[in-house]
Amino acid sequence: MSTKSTLGIGFIGCGRAGAELHLPAIHELTGVEVVALCDVDPDRLQTLAGRYGVERTYDHYRELLSNSNVGLVAVCVPVALRGEILFDALDSGKHVFVEKPLALSSRDARKALRASAAGKGKVFVGHNLRCHRLVEQCRDFIGTGVLGPIELVNSVWSTDLARTHGLPGWRQRLETGGGVLFEMGIHHFDLIEWLLSDRLKAVWCESHSRSSEISSAIVSGSSEKGTLVTCSFSQESVPRNYLEVCGTEGRIELDLYRFDGFRYLEGSLTGGCLESRLRSAVRLATELPTAFRLARQGGDYKLSYQRQWMRIIDAINGSATAPCTVEEAARAAEIAAAAVESAKLGWPVDLCSTEDFESSPQHPQEVEC
Repeated sequence: MSTKSTLGIGFIGCGRAGAELHLPAIHELTGVEVVALCDVDPDRLQTLAGRYGVERTYDHYRELLSNSNVGLVAVCVPVALRGEILFDALDSGKHVFVEKPLALSSRDARKALRASAAGKGKVFVGHNLRCHRLVEQCRDFIGTGVLGPIELVNSVWSTDLARTHGLPGWRQRLETGGGVLFEMGIHHFDLIEWLLSDRLKAVWCESHSRSSEISSAIVSGSSEKGTLVTCSFSQESVPRNYLEVCGTEGRIELDLYRFDGFRYLEGSLTGGCLESRLRSAVRLATELPTAFRLARQGGDYKLSYQRQWMRIIDAINGSATAPCTVEEAARAAEIAAAAVESAKLGWPVDLCSTEDFESSPQHPQEVEC
């Protein structure tokens, strides 16, 4: 049972994201406690309640919302089911955490924006990669200006999940939030704009479908400051999570599945030259103690969920800002929706400015951007 100084969390939806990522992360933290779980699968509820010592379980989310010990509701159901739950949770006066994507269309993202502005509680959206140690290091480094103007950004995120474990039904269909663009690509769309403090003007997408609709995709675009962006995503390949930021004076390589995955190459240095290889060897030796510590804690990727929850708690207490605002999450959803639209149409799709997106009730294709 949560005390006055402890934030009580109630989870609505206990699938993979909740069971394997969020609940283990929260379990290691102080000042917060999972006090209620809700899911349509009674066996899953019983298993997770026993594992984490959760006293109250429900089969309908409205019963969880009536629990006075729940101060924050974590909505981790498939995105097609979130709208009503999000609005009811806000009406109940509680803080709300919503897994990404915030919505599947610009219209629904705007509804969520308006609801969050009118609600009494704070709203947080699960873009955990912003809290990845190497991503934060990269953003700070770019902020120094040492790379010069950014010319190119390349990213790749692929997984073997479809081949090794299979995908649940909702992840196979675009209308229920499936496909690689909303499940994975949206993270990189968000990171690219956040890292560069820049905005994409348009996106073009080419894709194919195997285990799901749009199971692999290439997305390209240009930013308002002139940076060219190329992203590749697949649910049919091998595990990789990589970003490269190239400026006029140097570049950064990020491998988010490696503890030593941050590399800065200045000027004309190449990854294979002797100086670069020597620097990498020295850096590896220096960072080994950190590697052992991170490995015991699950690695940087899993720790990004824990860091995200720490910052959410601090934001609720007023000592920090949200790791990702609702406006930023809505923007990422707009980009993903535009990429899906481009894949269907076969040509580039323009993105609206921030002001147009936040103020217009129309679909992005109906707005003159």
